[in-house]
Amino acid sequence: MNIWILSPRYAPDITDDTAILTWHFAHYQKQQGHHVRILAISCCSKSESAICDRPRLSLTPHLNSTAYWAWHMTQEILHAQETGAGPDKIYVLTDWGLGQMLLQERWTLHPLFRNIPVITLPARPFLLTLKDNLIPRYRLDYWWATEMERFTIQASDAVLSLSLVMTEALGLSDAHGISASDLMSVVDTNGPAHIDRLLMLGPVEPASRLELWLTALLPLWEQGFPYTLEVIGAPSLFSVTQSTYHDWLVKKFPRAFTQGWIKVINNDPDNPVTEDILSSSLLLHGTPSPVLSWPLLLASYRSAPVLALDSARVREILGGDDAIIPPVPALMRDMVQEKVTKIPAAGKEQPPAMPPVITITDCIDTAQKMFPFVRPGDKIATTTHKENRTLSVVMPYYNLGSLIFDALDSVFQSRLIPDEVIVVDDGSDQADSIDALYEIARRYPVVQVIRTPNRGIVHARNLGAKKAAGTFVALLDADDKYHPDYLARCCDILETYPNVAFVGSWVQYFDGNEGIWPGWNAEPPYLLYHNTINSSGIVIRRRALLDAGLSHQDMAYGLEDYETIVHLIAKGYRGVVIPEPLFDYRVRSNSRSKSNRHDARWIYLYDVIRERHARVFSQYAEEVMGLLNANGPQYRVNSPLCPDQDFIKDWMALLESANTKDHGRDFLP
Repeated sequence: MNIWILSPRYAPDITDDTAILTWHFAHYQKQQGHHVRILAISCCSKSESAICDRPRLSLTPHLNSTAYWAWHMTQEILHAQETGAGPDKIYVLTDWGLGQMLLQERWTLHPLFRNIPVITLPARPFLLTLKDNLIPRYRLDYWWATEMERFTIQASDAVLSLSLVMTEALGLSDAHGISASDLMSVVDTNGPAHIDRLLMLGPVEPASRLELWLTALLPLWEQGFPYTLEVIGAPSLFSVTQSTYHDWLVKKFPRAFTQGWIKVINNDPDNPVTEDILSSSLLLHGTPSPVLSWPLLLASYRSAPVLALDSARVREILGGDDAIIPPVPALMRDMVQEKVTKIPAAGKEQPPAMPPVITITDCIDTAQKMFPFVRPGDKIATTTHKENRTLSVVMPYYNLGSLIFDALDSVFQSRLIPDEVIVVDDGSDQADSIDALYEIARRYPVVQVIRTPNRGIVHARNLGAKKAAGTFVALLDADDKYHPDYLARCCDILETYPNVAFVGSWVQYFDGNEGIWPGWNAEPPYLLYHNTINSSGIVIRRRALLDAGLSHQDMAYGLEDYETIVHLIAKGYRGVVIPEPLFDYRVRSNSRSKSNRHDARWIYLYDVIRERHARVFSQYAEEVMGLLNANGPQYRVNSPLCPDQDFIKDWMALLESANTKDHGRDFLP
């Protein structure tokens, strides 16, 4: 079987939960006789039995951070599928949500992804670590990564976890799986004969509670305690100080560093720390997050001496061991003294293997599939209209002259030709636009033209929606265009998932702009902060449209289509976005969206929307306020898939700086 694994990092590095789980799982699959390929942001150069590559990168200014890497990984898989060398099964590390694009393509029925099983493995997801690391979780790049971790868990066919505690923390139910011991390449049950150092393994970050350990150890060192603490792991930024956590510790505990009582050693990805480091060491562990905790797991299997601050995950690994202590400096200090003077017992019985958990989500074979929204609505269609589907296209029109023929040509050149096309003329009074209406009758006699006095786009669009007879209604402004596949893909999705009320896609700008606007599924809370769907061009169930999709006349100054989406969300409907630019949006210099882009207008319109839908805004007030505080006004944000800041670039720059400074070695001040 051809197995592919997507992961942020891949290395035999026991200080990095994500990298080491990817490494051991790849080798485990190789031992089962499978061909294994890994796509990772960071690949160790010492891979022996599996192929690890970075995805081929291209210029994609419309994507940043996790979306950028997820998209390129998906394109790599797509290329392999097109050449017949694609995967039979894909495993995705949950961390950072790198499976988002792959899973979105599959659930939006891309033909080359539909039948590939996808299983996700959580190691150290942001969902479980941001709070303990004092990271601003609503900053858009971090927040979107956690949302995509949630989506990856929801959308995968199964979740494979090595921890019941982690599974419960992620809100999943338990099942069965392989044993964690299958991933352990070497298990030495004989503890070291003596201890000559203290050791901490893992990212140098606030969650390690290194500050608490130093508070406990400092009085011992002042009294002549001979054991040095070595901290080995990747550096991390400390958001509170905007410097590294290591730099902050140096300032708080200068004597510990100048006296050499503590050594902080940066990890070199090409010379990773292996399990031999546990020899003659007392491992200190402080992370409270319910993450993989590979160093602690490995130490337990090797019977290495350990002292760990109490947490649910620690108790799961160590059981009732006396190595578990409360986070009280005086008690921590006493236990360290006791441990280093006590010779460990040899041949300690190996702890029982903890079964990981396979949590099954909606599988490919389920009889009635539901789209895996992170926060599902409660409106589910009683029928998906597979047998009697009809499609209407509604186009409001006002003084756009011959531009409407580009729009109509795109409709009738679609792979799926609609059953009905309605053009609602909102009282056009320019000669070329009136002439165009007569030309429509000549070119497209099947098009129904409705003429009304000028009352604005809201009235025109609503009138067309009410006149439409199709089970599905597609909206299209008279100067925009459909990609030939757009209508067919949208209707296929509506036919497949009864919990999807409307469908859109990414947007390709044209005429005055050549960029791409990437959208995402329309669901709260982000949708209440900023629009995520091409709202003027969605394909929607007619019942949902008439129930909550008609625009309000008081939105005549703009954002009427976004207000429609908010109304749909407030009524319990949800929408899906195809992650491909299948909708062409014309950028005209005199368009309403261009002329209305000043703060006062947008502030007023957002106030109208918030007041009209106060109940749903109140329901998600904490999240919306958090997003506003962290990222500023919504009308200055483009897309969650292209945040201004990028923690991945920051992480890569930090590692490069640290490795350049001391070539992966000791970086003492």
